[in-house]
Amino acid sequence: MTTREPAHPSEGGTNPEPERPTGVLGRLGAVLALTVCALFAVVGAVAQPAAGLVTFVVFSMIVIGPLLGVLLHQGGSDRWSATAAGAMGVLAAVGIFLVVSGIVIVFGQASAALLPLALLAVATWAWIRRRRLLARVTSAIGSAGTYARARAAGPARRPTPVPPTVTPLPTMPSPVPSPGGVISTARLCRTWRESYWLLAELPPGPARDEVLRRRGLLLDELERRDPVGFGAWLASVPRAGTDPGHYLRCA
Repeated sequence: MTTREPAHPSEGGTNPEPERPTGVLGRLGAVLALTVCALFAVVGAVAQPAAGLVTFVVFSMIVIGPLLGVLLHQGGSDRWSATAAGAMGVLAAVGIFLVVSGIVIVFGQASAALLPLALLAVATWAWIRRRRLLARVTSAIGSAGTYARARAAGPARRPTPVPPTVTPLPTMPSPVPSPGGVISTARLCRTWRESYWLLAELPPGPARDEVLRRRGLLLDELERRDPVGFGAWLASVPRAGTDPGHYLRCA
């Protein structure tokens, strides 16, 4: 039986928005970075001539916003998503403009030459982080899906478990190893939360559909391990990225 995935945040629900699984240092770093950027933006807004700021805002509304909307619309996003992305693009462009202006005012014209390198470093870090998240989520969900398909196929069609490419799993002596002996419930719950944020970054297409399919297998595995706790989690009307581990006895 395939369990219906909990409602997406747009479908309603009483639970708060799921928390992105990051460490304490990551959260402190993000807060510090946002605070510094906000201070530079305030400096840039105060020191920037009003005419120049208005000109850039108008330019962003005419060029940057529609461009992002068109690109997302061609990529398969619906009209509302494309419109929202265009508006967010305008706000982001204005914010970056103010931050850069504040940095140049505080540190002088020479700092402008270092900004492209800083942006390149941030973009590289974001790309590497997303690749690692995709590899970790695909590995964990794929492992659970392999054993779920093995149980469904029966004794005559039991496939040989394939070790994941990122984190090798321990070898089990039985022909069809128990998922509980290969991957912990706590890790499955963490993978469930991480895959939610991965879905938020993936555009509509085969890759997103595959992650959704594997999330369904992941729900089946969690229900198999603790039907009572899993039912209590569903009864709480969870959002799509909340942690079911609070309800599972074996978590």
